[in-house]
Amino acid sequence: LVPADAVVGDTVCVLRDGRLERVTATIGIRSPDRVEIAAGLDDGARIVSPCDPDIEAGREVRVEEGS
Repeated sequence: LVPADAVVGDTVCVLRDGRLERVTATIGIRSPDRVEIAAGLDDGARIVSPCDPDIEAGREVRVEEGS
């Protein structure tokens, strides 16, 4: 399960080598705050949440540990 705001359509935003990457995933069950990812993400993928659809893939992002 990933935060719902990390998913835009069938795309999940992940952090790879310090840059934003959009990964197409197979979406399972959705709830208001969580989304099941049935396939398409590597184990241990670092999820970017919230995922702003206006930020282009490949952009360098800074990690702020969650609250």
